[in-house]
Amino acid sequence: MCASEPRGGRVFRGAPSQRPSCDMLRSTGAPVHLHAPGPALMPPLLLLALAAGDARADDDICPSTVASLEAELATTLAAWNAKDRDGYLINRDRVFARLACVDARLPESVAADIHAVRALDAFAARRPDVATAALRARADLDAGGPLEARIEVIPPQLAELRAQAAALPESPSEPLPEGPTFWIDGQEASTWQPARVGVIQAPSTTDDGRIWTDQIPLGGPLPTAPAWTHENPPAELGGPRRPGRGWWWASGVTAATSGGLWWWALSEKSTFDGYLEEPQPLDPSRRPDVERTLNRTNRLGTAAQVASGLTVGLTTVAVVVSF
Repeated sequence: MCASEPRGGRVFRGAPSQRPSCDMLRSTGAPVHLHAPGPALMPPLLLLALAAGDARADDDICPSTVASLEAELATTLAAWNAKDRDGYLINRDRVFARLACVDARLPESVAADIHAVRALDAFAARRPDVATAALRARADLDAGGPLEARIEVIPPQLAELRAQAAALPESPSEPLPEGPTFWIDGQEASTWQPARVGVIQAPSTTDDGRIWTDQIPLGGPLPTAPAWTHENPPAELGGPRRPGRGWWWASGVTAATSGGLWWWALSEKSTFDGYLEEPQPLDPSRRPDVERTLNRTNRLGTAAQVASGLTVGLTTVAVVVSF
C-alpha cells in the first residue's frame, strides 16, 4: 500500500520501513486504489485467515536459497516494469523476507538487484538520499550491468538520482569489527562505508552452515553480528566467560573484608590489654571506656570469623568451577 492508505499486510523483517507514496507510484503509471480495507474493518475470521497465511508464508520463505531469492527479485522487478503496483509491493516484501534468512553467500549480481529494489523503494517513499546511495552501491558492483537491463520503467526523477549517484565522490571507509569473516554485497570486506547502503553477511564459525545477513542503512549504524559468527565471541555478544570469574571476585572481596575486620579487632584488643596493664583498680570514670572497648573487640572478632568462613567457602567454590 502507499503511504496515504492503511495497510493490512505485515511488514517482514528486513523490509524498508517507508511505504511508497501514492504520488510516486502514480508517476510510474501504476494504478492506485485507495480503498483497501484496513485491519479495523476486517472481520475476526478473516484476520485469523490472514494470520494463518502469514505463518505459511514464513514456512515457505525461510530458510531461503540464493536461487529462490534471485527468482523473487526477478518477479519484483518484472512487476515494476509491468506497472503492477500490488504485485511489486507483495514481492518486494518477500524479497526482504528471503534476504533475512538466505542460506548462502550472495553473488554480486543478486546484491546488485537488491540495491535496485532498495532504490525503487526509497524513490517511491520519497527518500532520494537512500535511493541515490543504493544506485551508487549498485553501480560499484561489476556484476550490476546497465540499470535499464533490470528496470525498464525509469521515471525522470529516478534518472536524475542515477546521475547524481554516478557523480558521488568516493566515501570514507571505517574498519569492520574484528572476529567474523564479513561479506558486503557478496565481496569479502574488512571495511564499510557509512555513506553507502549494503548487504552484510557473516558465516557461522561452526559446521552448522548458518549465514547471518542484514542490511546496512545509510549513515549506519553497522548491524551487530551474532556471537556464532566469532571465533572467540566477546562477552557482550554471549561469548564464553572465564570459568569461576565471579566466584574468584567474591572470594577476593570477602578475604579483604575479613583481613580488615581482623586488623580492627586486634587493634581494639591491644587497647583493652593496655587498660589491664594500668595500676588497679582503675578509676571508676574510665570503666565505661573499658567496657566499650571490650564489646567492640568481641563483636569485631565474631564478624572477622564469619568473613573468614565465607572466604574459605567462596574460594572452594571458585576452585571447583574453574578446574
